[in-house]
Amino acid sequence: MAAPAAIRQGSLFRAAANPLDFNNPAQALSGLLSLAGQLLSSPRTALYEYDESENSFSPRFAQGIPLADLGRLSPAAEHPVLRAALKGRQATTTGGSRESLGLPLAPGNVVCAPCQTGGQTIGLIFVANDSPTGYDA
Repeated sequence: MAAPAAIRQGSLFRAAANPLDFNNPAQALSGLLSLAGQLLSSPRTALYEYDESENSFSPRFAQGIPLADLGRLSPAAEHPVLRAALKGRQATTTGGSRESLGLPLAPGNVVCAPCQTGGQTIGLIFVANDSPTGYDA
């Protein structure tokens, strides 16, 4: 049974129906970032990859902001949202613009979610918006 036109035009349906090519890891990661932005109606998204040689997270993909505008992040950073996401191994969100300062994609409401495999954090996804209602992580 086909979905009604109103549902097919919604961002959730479009995001869920968006194909990811897992044979092309870069394209799959970029697709995952796009999917996160669509699902959360976020104009700014970024994916950071953990670089063992530098002991830092480096920006790998971004949408809505130039990749060159994003800097590296230390896993030992003191920002409470970043610390909570890394320590709790789950998505964490800011409570607004002031709390987001110091995070990629700030100012605004920023969500940070760790990417994990084998019990290790290998990356971070950030999504942001400027909505007065924020996010509910």
